[in-house]
Amino acid sequence: MEDLKNCILRYGKKKEINRLMKDLIKQDITNELYDDVVQAHQKKVQASNDAHSHFELGYIYQHGLGNRPKDINQAFMHYSHAAKLNHPSAQFHICQLCCSHDEANRNNYACYMDKSKLVELRIRMYIASAAQGDAFSDADRCLWSNYTKIPQWRQQIHSYYSLLCQQVKLIEDDGLEAYQYYSNDQLPFEKIDCDQQQHYGRIYNQLGYVTFKLNFYDAKSIDKDDRCVYAQAQRYFEKAGEYHECCGYFNLARWYYNLVHGIQSDKTAYLRYLLLAAKYGHTLAQHEIAIMLNHDENIPKGFGHCYDMLSQSCRYSFARTCYDLAIAYIRGHGVERDYDIAIHYLNQAIVSRDFRMGDGLSKASIALALIYKNGLGCHANMVKACHFLAYAVQRNEEPLFYCHLGKVINKITHRKEIAAMLYKQAMPCPYAYYLMGKLYQKKSKGGLFQTSKTQKFFKLALDNLSVYTIQPYHLGIMHQYGLGTQTNRQKADDYFKKQMELASQSLDYYIIYLGQKANRHYGVRGLVMVVSGKKVKLKSTKS
Repeated sequence: MEDLKNCILRYGKKKEINRLMKDLIKQDITNELYDDVVQAHQKKVQASNDAHSHFELGYIYQHGLGNRPKDINQAFMHYSHAAKLNHPSAQFHICQLCCSHDEANRNNYACYMDKSKLVELRIRMYIASAAQGDAFSDADRCLWSNYTKIPQWRQQIHSYYSLLCQQVKLIEDDGLEAYQYYSNDQLPFEKIDCDQQQHYGRIYNQLGYVTFKLNFYDAKSIDKDDRCVYAQAQRYFEKAGEYHECCGYFNLARWYYNLVHGIQSDKTAYLRYLLLAAKYGHTLAQHEIAIMLNHDENIPKGFGHCYDMLSQSCRYSFARTCYDLAIAYIRGHGVERDYDIAIHYLNQAIVSRDFRMGDGLSKASIALALIYKNGLGCHANMVKACHFLAYAVQRNEEPLFYCHLGKVINKITHRKEIAAMLYKQAMPCPYAYYLMGKLYQKKSKGGLFQTSKTQKFFKLALDNLSVYTIQPYHLGIMHQYGLGTQTNRQKADDYFKKQMELASQSLDYYIIYLGQKANRHYGVRGLVMVVSGKKVKLKSTKS
C-alpha cells in the first residue's frame, strides 16, 4: 500500500498521467489471469475440442498475451480447429494470418497464396462469419466497406453469390452431394464438419445474408429499394431455419427488430424468431433473451431464468457474457449468491475477447475496482482496484474510468490536486464536475458548507447533462444537499427511487452499486442543508 501511495505521489506531482497509468498496471496480475484462463481453455480443448477455447487460445498466441510469447503457428493451428467447428470469430481472425506471396513481412503470417486467391478466401470466410451475426467479428464491416471501394472485391462477392445460388438450385432440384459442398482449391479450415441438413441450412443462411446485403448496398447506389429481392432473402432465411440453422432464425429476428427494408417492423415476429434461434443454440440470441428475462419481459415459459440462458450463451464465453454471469452471482439471480464465483467470471472477462463493440471488459474493470476498493466479498485491495481501472483506461479512455480512478487515488493519498488532475481528463462529463465539486467541499464536525468554487462545479455538472448523462443517484445527492441547485427533498427522493428502479432491472454492477447507496438516502427527511459560507444541520430521520 505504501509503495502504491509513493508511486501515485511521484507521478501525480509531475502531472505525468500516462506514466502513472503505466505504473498502476501490474503485469503480474494480468499474467496470473492469463495463466488461469489459458489453463481452463486447454482443459476444454483436450476434453471436448471446444471451438471457443480454440479461438481464445489462437488470439492469445497471435498477440503474445500474458507471459506467452507470440507464436503465429500455434495461433493458426487453434484458429483452424475453431473455424472447422464453424466458430464465427475464428473464421474472421484466421484470415489475418493469411497473406499473398509478395507480402513484405511474412513472419506475421502462417499461410501464403496468390493475391486473387487471398481475396476469394477472405470473401468466403467473412461471409461465413458475418452471416452468423455481425457482433461476432468485424467481418460484416470489412466485407461491405471493401465492396463499395474495391472493384475486385465487388466482382468476387457477386461471383460467390452466383455460386450460392447454384448450390441452392442443386439442393432444390436433386439434392447437393457431399463432394459438391466445397471446391478442391478451398483450404482445410474452410471445410466444416457437419451433416447434410446442417450444410443445407448454412448455404441458405449465407445466401439470405448476401442477397439482403447486395440489395441494400446496390439500392443505395441507384436510389432503389427492391422489395421483391428482400422477400427472396427472407425466404432463404426461413428455409435455413427449416433445416434448424439457428443463424437463419437470428437474422430474421434482427431484421424484424432493427430494419424495415422490405418488411414492417414486428416485435412479435422478432421475439418468435429470436426464441427459435436461442432454442437451436445461437449464443447471441441466448444472450439477448437473458437480458429480456432480467427485465421481466413477456418471455414464454420454458426458457428458464436469466441465469439459465446466460449459462447456455457462455458456450462462447465472450467478455460480456462472463460479466453478466458474474452479476447474476452477485445479485443471486437464478443462482445462490457467491462473490468468489462472481470474481472468477469478472477475472475471465478481463482477459477474454468480446463481441464487436462489446463493453464486457470495461464493465468488469469497474466492477472489480469497486469490489476491491470496498472489500465486497473479499479483502480490500487498493493495488488491484487501481490496476483494473488503469487497465481499462489504457484500452478505452472513457470519462467514467478517470472519475473512478481519481476517487480511489484521493482515498489513498488524500491529495486533491492529483484526483483533480484525473477528473479534468474526464471533462465535460457531468460526473467529473460533480466529483470536483465534492472534492473541494469544506467539511467540519457539524456538516458541510460550500464555496463559490464548489458551486461553480456543481452548476457545470447540471449544465452539461445534454452532453453526457449522470446517474440519478448523483442528481439526488445534489438536490438533497442543494449542490449547484435549490434544496428539494421531493426531487431528491424521486431521483433516488429512479436509481433503485434502474438497479433492480440492471446487469450493470455500477448501477446496482449506486442503487444500494440510493436506498440508504431514500426517505431520509432530516438533512444537512448546505449554503454558501455557512452550514445548518437538521436532525436526520428516516421516513
